Amino acid sequence: MSNISATLQTARRALLAQQAAIAVTSDNIANVNTPGYARRRGDISPGPIIQTTEGGFGTGAEMQNIQSVRDIFVERQLLRVTGEAARYSMSDTQLGVAEATLGSLSDSSLASALDNFWASWQTLADDPTSRGARSVVQQAGNDVANRFNSIGRNLDAQTTQINEMLIQKIDRVNSLLSRLTDLNQQNVGTISSGELDDGRIAIMDELAKLTGATFRQRDDGTFAVSIGGFSVAEGGQTRLLRYELDSKGDVVLLPLVDGAVPLHIEAGEIAGLMDTRDTYIADLRTELDQLAVTLTTEVNALHTTGYDQNGASAGNFFNPNCTGIGNLAISEAIAKDPSKIAASSNGQTGDNSLALALADLELQPLIDGTETINEAFTSLVSNFGAKIEENRMMNDAAQASLQQMTSWRESVSGVSLNEEMSKLIQYENAFNAAAKLTQTISEMMDIILTLR
Repeated sequence: MSNISATLQTARRALLAQQAAIAVTSDNIANVNTPGYARRRGDISPGPIIQTTEGGFGTGAEMQNIQSVRDIFVERQLLRVTGEAARYSMSDTQLGVAEATLGSLSDSSLASALDNFWASWQTLADDPTSRGARSVVQQAGNDVANRFNSIGRNLDAQTTQINEMLIQKIDRVNSLLSRLTDLNQQNVGTISSGELDDGRIAIMDELAKLTGATFRQRDDGTFAVSIGGFSVAEGGQTRLLRYELDSKGDVVLLPLVDGAVPLHIEAGEIAGLMDTRDTYIADLRTELDQLAVTLTTEVNALHTTGYDQNGASAGNFFNPNCTGIGNLAISEAIAKDPSKIAASSNGQTGDNSLALALADLELQPLIDGTETINEAFTSLVSNFGAKIEENRMMNDAAQASLQQMTSWRESVSGVSLNEEMSKLIQYENAFNAAAKLTQTISEMMDIILTLR
C-alpha cells in the first residue's frame, strides 16, 4: 500500500510540475509583443531519491524555480550602446532646430540681408543727395539688425527649452534611482547572481537612455549602478543627481556629495542636450556675436567721420552698445530720421566718397584679418553644417549598433511562438501521461481495497 501511495505522490508531483510548465509557457505566449519582456523558463528537476530496503526509488519531477532568460553581458552591452545612441539622437534633433534658426544662404537668410545692406550703400553712392536712397539704407540696416536679433532670440529660446528638458530628465533620473533602490531592497537574497528581473532591467534601460548608466550585479542579486563613473545606487544607498542654475539660467550638475568632483555625464539624452547647449550653440553664438560686434564697430568707425544730408557731422549708424546678436540696432537718431545717414566725407553736397567707403567694407577682411563679414558668415554656416553632418554620421552608426544589440537581446530573451507552441504540446502530453498514471494508480488502489 505504501508503494502504491508513493507512486501516486509521484504522479501528483508530475501533474503539478507539468501544470506549472504550461503556465510559464502560456505567460510567454501572452507577452510575445510586450516591450522589454524576457521569456520565462521553468526548471523541472528530478525529485529526491528515497532509499528503502528494496533500493532507491525516485519521487518524480518538481518545478524548482522560474526565471527570466537574460544574458548579463548582452544587457550591459545594450545599455552602453543605448546611451551612445540616445546622446547622438538628441543632439541631432537639437542641431536640426538650431540649423533651422540659422537658416541657409537663401534669399531669406542673414546672408541676403548683408548683401542688401552693402548694396544699399552703393545705391546711396549713386545718388548721395537722395532721401529715398537713405531710406533704403535705413531699411537695410534695420533688416540686418532684425535678422541678427531674430537668430539670437531663437537660440535663447532653444537654450531655455534645453534647460527645462534637463530639469525634467534629471528629476526623472532621480525618480528611477529611488525606484531601483526599493527594488534592490526587495530582492536582496531572493534573486541569485546571474539572474535578472524585468523590473530592474526596464529601469536600467531608461536610465541608460537618459544618462548612459551602467550596472554590475552583486553577489546578493542587487544592482550597483554608476553614472559618469560615479556610483549612484548600491545596495540600499542612493545618491540623487543634484543641479543648480548659474547666472545665465543654465542647468549645471553638482557633485553627488559636497566637496567631491562635479558629475560629468558623457552619454544619454542629458549628454546630448548639454553637448548642444554648451558646445554647438555656444560656439555658434560666439561666432555670430563677433560678426555683429565687428559690423557695428567698423560701420560706426567710418560713418562717424562723415557728414549727413544736412551737412552736419554724422553720428553712429548702429547703436554702439551692441554686445552681439540680440541687441544690434541702428542708432536712435537714424531710426527717426534717415537724413542723418552720411554719404559725404567732406561735407560737400553731392560727395559720395563715404558711401563708397562703406559699400567697400563688404570686400574688407575684417574678421581676424582673413575674411570679410559675408565670407565669415558663409564659413560659419558651412562649418555648422559640417558639424551637423558629423553628428548625424555618429548617430547613424550608434543607431545601427543599437539595432544590432537589440536583435542580439531578442535572440536571447525574446519569445518565439513556434518554440513555445512546441513546448506547450510537449508539456500537455506529459501532463496527460501523468493524469493517466494517476488514474491507473487510483484503479489499482480500488482493487486492493475491494480485496480487503
